[in-house]
Amino acid sequence: MFKRIFKGLIRSHEQSDERATDPVLKTRYYKVMKEKAWDEIVAVMNALPGYQFCFELKKSGELVYMKKTATGRIQDITLTVTKTGSIQTAIDIYSASRGIFGDLGSNYRVVRQVYLALDRHFADRV
Repeated sequence: MFKRIFKGLIRSHEQSDERATDPVLKTRYYKVMKEKAWDEIVAVMNALPGYQFCFELKKSGELVYMKKTATGRIQDITLTVTKTGSIQTAIDIYSASRGIFGDLGSNYRVVRQVYLALDRHFADRV
């Protein structure tokens, strides 16, 4: 926890990755076709309080959302949905705060919150 806050003093973004050492930041893989996953991800994200849909780029597989923090800063959240097999989909998340100062770990918490919601939704398809 303190490590994230310390990193957040200088960083204002966080992203998931296949090679991440932190399990919270590991790419998620679900056994569902990309087209079906897309619709379900939109439904899950729209159910999360505070997240506002901005736009989607289906061709590149990106969903973009915005969220205001308690301090009034705006965070931009991009979910990248990639087909990795005939019935497997990978989801990565990039969250960045607007502004010049660090985020005190709030982008890490956003990535964790979104993945928790997706993991609950896709629990039977991991």
